Amino acid sequence: MSARRVACPYCNGRNTRDTGDEPHRWRCDDCQTLIREADMPAERDDGRIRSPDDVGRRVAASRERASVDKRLSELDRRVHALYCDVVEENSSVEVMVADTYTAEKLGLDEKGRTSIRRSRERLTTLRYFDRLEADRVTRYGLKAVIETRKAAKQRPATLLTLRNPPPMPECELCGAEIPDGLRVWRRYCGDRCRQAAHRARVEVLA
Repeated sequence: MSARRVACPYCNGRNTRDTGDEPHRWRCDDCQTLIREADMPAERDDGRIRSPDDVGRRVAASRERASVDKRLSELDRRVHALYCDVVEENSSVEVMVADTYTAEKLGLDEKGRTSIRRSRERLTTLRYFDRLEADRVTRYGLKAVIETRKAAKQRPATLLTLRNPPPMPECELCGAEIPDGLRVWRRYCGDRCRQAAHRARVEVLA
């Protein structure tokens, strides 16, 4: 029986696939209605994490966004790709990443750890990842690793959560995307919009 679940078109309960009977492939857990495949609603990705399949979709979307985000440097993309690999390996959006491990995987020397930290901060600032506090970790295996490192008095590694892909920055005046924004606080797509916004503020204050 498949683990995939979608909303029942009759009672809005959760459904589970019933592969034993045809043509009724679905059976509602709540109202016990047998439903044909053609009557099932289209599957909708709302960004929530319910299963490892949802983790894979989030990783794929994050990779796609990072590949076109010109605010990221080449090293930023390599660090992002490595973190996404760790997410996929663990089938969880909660990951632990150490700078030493990252530098080794990327073929960087000890001095490269500073650049890695900068890239990680940029990825969190741009909302690709969020910092995660140890007491908010929900994955059992990761909790065990944290406790083991704590008992051994090892330096705590960085904990991160993979977010849904961040939206591309938009001009506050015309709404155009700013794909080449080099600074995360850039607000306008060019001098024309920036000057027009400044004139509007001056008129309001006048």
